[in-house]
Amino acid sequence: MFAAKKKPAKPATPTEMKAVAIDEFGGLEVLKSRVLPVPQPSHEEVLVRVAAAGINPVDWKTRSGAGMAERIKALPFVLGWDIAGTVEQQGRRVTMFEPGDRVMGMVNFPAAGGGYAEFVVAPDTHLVKVPDSLSLRDAAAVPLAALTAWQALFDTARIGAGDRVLIHAAAGGVGHFAVQLAKQKGAYVIGTASARNHEFARSLGCDEVYSYGGDEPWTRIDDVKTVIDTVGGETRAQSLKVLARGGLLVTLQTGDSKAGLNSPTRVKQILVKPNQHQLEQIAAMLCDGSLRVQAMAVNGLRNVTEAHSLSESRHVRGKIVVTVP
Repeated sequence: MFAAKKKPAKPATPTEMKAVAIDEFGGLEVLKSRVLPVPQPSHEEVLVRVAAAGINPVDWKTRSGAGMAERIKALPFVLGWDIAGTVEQQGRRVTMFEPGDRVMGMVNFPAAGGGYAEFVVAPDTHLVKVPDSLSLRDAAAVPLAALTAWQALFDTARIGAGDRVLIHAAAGGVGHFAVQLAKQKGAYVIGTASARNHEFARSLGCDEVYSYGGDEPWTRIDDVKTVIDTVGGETRAQSLKVLARGGLLVTLQTGDSKAGLNSPTRVKQILVKPNQHQLEQIAAMLCDGSLRVQAMAVNGLRNVTEAHSLSESRHVRGKIVVTVP
């Protein structure tokens, strides 16, 4: 008789990890490579080996001292809220995940996220399993942007079939999810985007697409039930003029000008919240192909500075992710 082969032992979790941290708020130069201790999960947390981290505007706004900076309790800290990877360890009260599971999530938001690292800890309720059909690279582009679009359209604006919805930056991170979700709800979707992204916006489901700018044709449309504002400033103020009676502008901007915010019955400013049930529904839609993600990758934590620079340019189609080899 042959003895049963033993499964190879799982390599021990390292005690140190590579990360990108900031010691102060400021420009790209404050992003510094560090070697830090691997965090340990509490009873209700999961330790994730990060495969990729998503880059969002709130990341570089926070790095500069705006965004979520006032919520950060101490420096230095590790930025990054969008992650995808594999479960390394779980706390003893965690039952929905086990080591080896592929997961994604918007972790620890709006406190210090910790995603720009080889490992991150997060509450189990901030994570969902990644569909087999979705790469971890693309999964890292999903949680914050897709949850923001979902909560803006459905929780706040409560859009329905036939509603005219204007989505600014329709080819961007939040925008490209918002277009698809609104269209699936039966809305008539109008988008703004740079000229090179008009065809992409139409492919997502936009019925009309216009270029940015205060004198562009979008400023002369009317009877819009909902505006999803991802731009802020004068674009937000101008957007109020196209709202129908009883319409609502949902703005996602933090730390920008107050233009257009003096109409509390017509404007709602929201901050995305972790929501496992919503993220599970989004994951199911990604699995069945009814929702798609557009992502471009920057390879390696050493290139987080490049990723921030690209995101700040505001000319990226979809989302940027940084792979963590």
